[in-house]
Amino acid sequence: MSQNSVHEVLDTQAGRHLLENAEERGYVEPAELEALALELDLGDEEMAEVTHELETIGLSPTAPLWRESLISCTGNQFCNLAVVETKQRAAEILQYLEEKVQIDTPIMVSVTGCPNSCAQYQISDIGLTGSSSVRSGVPKRWIGTKP
Repeated sequence: MSQNSVHEVLDTQAGRHLLENAEERGYVEPAELEALALELDLGDEEMAEVTHELETIGLSPTAPLWRESLISCTGNQFCNLAVVETKQRAAEILQYLEEKVQIDTPIMVSVTGCPNSCAQYQISDIGLTGSSSVRSGVPKRWIGTKP
């Protein structure tokens, strides 16, 4: 998550509520708020409370399978090496996949902005990478790249 995205989350009412509750319970130290660091060693009762609080402010503690399986680098918005924008493209791909494609097994999708491969397109099931030879904003595509 980019620094700008962290601030956008913290600036929402839901984000502030979540962080305040996490800090009150001792899950987050004040210095960790920017990093949104939560300890994962919660007991069943504590986990149920946190899950309930997340749901009451409109946040789900679990992610749909596509959200767990899609990764993107920061792209040219934040990286001088990237030759294409990746975050918006990944968000559009994710929206399409969630609306149109049902899966029951993870399919790893990677969107990276350059051949340096911060999002590791080479080991994904479907990998997209930006290159200087990109035509019309369409990145190179790699399908079935896992060994």
